[in-house]
Amino acid sequence: MNLRGQSWALPRLSAVFLIVMLFANVVCLDCVAASQRQPEAAWSKSFNGVTAKFKIGTPIIRIDEPLKVTAVYRNEGRQSVTFRILPLILDVHVYQNGRKVPFESPFFSVEQPYSEITLAPGETTRVEDDLYVGARFQLVPGKDATIWFCYFLPLLPDKAMEKLYERKYRVVNHAVAWENHGHTFKVIK
Repeated sequence: MNLRGQSWALPRLSAVFLIVMLFANVVCLDCVAASQRQPEAAWSKSFNGVTAKFKIGTPIIRIDEPLKVTAVYRNEGRQSVTFRILPLILDVHVYQNGRKVPFESPFFSVEQPYSEITLAPGETTRVEDDLYVGARFQLVPGKDATIWFCYFLPLLPDKAMEKLYERKYRVVNHAVAWENHGHTFKVIK
């Protein structure tokens, strides 16, 4: 058995294997870093290229006080978008004790009052609102509640786009939750 030509084969194979493994680790670390640079995309769904993030400024409120909310809408697309949104109080689902709390509307209309926002590519806009959830939802004081911010699909520019999102996301009463999580708050007396 002649080992003369094979003496360098094992060290060369080990060196190539080591280089490939180091390269794979660098690529993997770069992918992790890239995913950490854009956490908004992981938390928000996109409608017509627009994503949204929500923050509650007052997580504990009295029944007659507003829930202060900040919404940040961002155009993730490559072209300008004119985007329709409802007032936040009309575009939420509230849950308490694991059950959806009914919304008490001061008016009933097929046509909802919406605003139009035009966003350039990469542009964001911030909307701050006071939501009087105690006046619109029958909440039990002293218990935690969860609010989900939604997008009302009939506001999209055409029915085909609406149908696309109905197939893509879970829909409740023509609305889809923007984020993969709700926001907890508490109502006190």
